[in-house]
Amino acid sequence: GRTQIRASGELKTDSDFGFKGSLVVASNLPSGLAALFAPEIDPAIRKLARAGIAAEVELTPETQSFQDMELDLDGELLTGSLVNSFPQTGSTIRTLVAELNGDVLDLDATGALIALADVNGTADGAQQMEAKLDLKGLEFGSVVTGPVVADLKITEDTAARSIEIADFQVQSVAGVNLSATGKLGGEGGYDLAVKVNGDNLATAL
Repeated sequence: GRTQIRASGELKTDSDFGFKGSLVVASNLPSGLAALFAPEIDPAIRKLARAGIAAEVELTPETQSFQDMELDLDGELLTGSLVNSFPQTGSTIRTLVAELNGDVLDLDATGALIALADVNGTADGAQQMEAKLDLKGLEFGSVVTGPVVADLKITEDTAARSIEIADFQVQSVAGVNLSATGKLGGEGGYDLAVKVNGDNLATAL
């Protein structure tokens, strides 16, 4: 068919249900694959002609860990790791830790694919994301940037969002280059240093 799945490892079927081992998933119809996990398919997934992932994984209802990962989204190749954790007893925060290197990252498609793993329905609760990126670009909506280097943490709950930026550099956003460090939101308001330069500042502003 249009989707191939290969797995090798240990499958647990008791109360500690899960899988640990090597996993390869390749699909020429990502929307069809997504339909197995969700009643409604995100438009960002529908537009993908192909998607694939190969990784050493540990998959449980609470945590999905992808190490030594290779990710292919319409020919854009990324390597690194992803760990997606959901609230357990006594915890209220969902966390995503990502370290990605490579080509252009489609934020809409990647976010939609990660949401498919929300088996506990916790996506609307408190969330924390830590990301280290070294990419040829980011794509979100109709915008595609130039090279991106980032090291940041985003914490969000029903009341507020805070962003801690150790390093953020992005080139060619509407003709300008941006860099930032500091904190935005949360307790203490903001303490942010931003640099903007380029030949099209007037147009960008």
